[in-house]
Amino acid sequence: MKKYIILALVAFTSSLFASEDGKKMTGIFKVACGKCVYEQANVTSCKTWVKVGDKLMPLEGKGINAHESGLCKSTGQAIISGMLYKDKFVAKASRLKKGHGHSHGDGHGHSH
Repeated sequence: MKKYIILALVAFTSSLFASEDGKKMTGIFKVACGKCVYEQANVTSCKTWVKVGDKLMPLEGKGINAHESGLCKSTGQAIISGMLYKDKFVAKASRLKKGHGHSHGDGHGHSH
């Protein structure tokens, strides 16, 4: 039994010092448009970015359309499941929490 506990502790400790790449994550995260709200350098189009801890990264994979979901105007909260890979959050599934909706008002969308 001691042998298994020691192996588990070694594996856990090793994972603490491993790269973020491949780290699986599921939870509620703050999301917004990387261009319009988070004002990220070199981002030229509306795309959803996610805040993981104190780090911002683009949401890839099964993401949320920033422009269509109102994330160009304000932040929202999303339930996201996926993994971190090369400073991106690659989502297997994502959806905005209820209560985050928007209206363009003029029916034609935003102009950027």
